[in-house]
Amino acid sequence: MAVEAAIYIDTLVPANPPASDVLGEADNHFRLLKAVLQATFPNLTGPVTLTQAQINALVAPSAANTALSALTPAADKGAYFTSPTAAALFDLSAAGRALVDDADATAQRTTLGLGALAVKSTVATADIDADAVTFAKLQNIATAKLLGRTTASSGDVEALSVGTGLVLAAGSLSAEKTKRYYGEYAANTLLTGNIPDDDTPPLSSEGTTIITVASVVVATGQRVRGQFKAFASAATSNGKKIFTAFRGTTFLNGSANQEYGATVPGCDGFDFDEAPSAGTYTYIINAGADTGNMRVNGLPGSRLFGGGAKATLLLEVYYP
Repeated sequence: MAVEAAIYIDTLVPANPPASDVLGEADNHFRLLKAVLQATFPNLTGPVTLTQAQINALVAPSAANTALSALTPAADKGAYFTSPTAAALFDLSAAGRALVDDADATAQRTTLGLGALAVKSTVATADIDADAVTFAKLQNIATAKLLGRTTASSGDVEALSVGTGLVLAAGSLSAEKTKRYYGEYAANTLLTGNIPDDDTPPLSSEGTTIITVASVVVATGQRVRGQFKAFASAATSNGKKIFTAFRGTTFLNGSANQEYGATVPGCDGFDFDEAPSAGTYTYIINAGADTGNMRVNGLPGSRLFGGGAKATLLLEVYYP
């Protein structure tokens, strides 16, 4: 009979050639077998050494296999899919491989060198080593504050204000020192300005200003104590020598003494103590006779005490 028309192995007819075929048809069958084998295995150029078991274990080509086969392997690289049909390489160091091959999270923490703290959602006091928290790790606080607690019962630390009369500076808390201001008038001078000797409050414009102490700084709650002393005489017999003290234009205190002779100087002085509002002030001392002239710090011919006599004003700013 005629040879079947086969192209691949699956189209061969196992029953051919029948026993009735003449021997002259044998060559046609041989040529058919060779053509079918070459058509079925067109890329084989050498022996196939796989066993049937190995061949049966082969996976049929897929998009994933095709994507991976397109990559060029390299050291310390791993492969991943960028889409269902494409793949790419990524860096995979020895440290990364050591983490990836761990069986579970516990093993991975061991690889990373993490302790028990790594699995805690909150940190308790017992979890912090003694003396481990430094000042730099505390929350920021404002300047001139102390840490403590004034709220009743135990609780969180609070920022406390420095109390009146205390100073927190250079790492130390101390009582604020009394601030002192000083002014003097040392000339032997005949003053011509007058200050009325009556029952009206003296004015800062009356007499002659002999001492000025400026830039006196007063904080809230502070007081100012003043002490004034002078040597003076009225040029008119039985006249009065008068001294007055002012903060700005506010009268603070004064003295009025009757002189016993035109050439006899006497010691004068007074104190004052006040509590002005916080601010910066100027204090002055005015001098003048109630009538006529008045000499300060000496006699007509010379200054008292060998030139050492002078009028002085000492101010002390303090917390009561």
